[in-house]
Amino acid sequence: MGQDFLFVDLMRKLINKGSLRTIPQSKLAEARDERKPIMATEDKFENGLDNLAGKAKEAGGKLTGNDRLESEGKTDQAKAEAKDKVDEVKQVLSDGIDKAKGAINGIKDSFKKD
Repeated sequence: MGQDFLFVDLMRKLINKGSLRTIPQSKLAEARDERKPIMATEDKFENGLDNLAGKAKEAGGKLTGNDRLESEGKTDQAKAEAKDKVDEVKQVLSDGIDKAKGAINGIKDSFKKD
């Protein structure tokens, strides 16, 4: 692994170890149970780190004249932005499903009262 990748590699290792996670695992488990958007926050954080790592690669490529590294950095940034968009769509769909379930339960409850 070259000098250019040390920062990116370090960031990924810290993320994988959980050292950079700001949300305790107990809160994540609670969010899964209660369907809170905490996971979206964690994903956004990780996507932000990927974007930052891409910017670092791009800058490193520009400084060293390494076109491949610069291009790789731009690609990493584009991937991070795409992941953000996918996460936004997931959240909108999840909210829609929750609203539909609530409406269905409301209709069921209205029939039970009769």
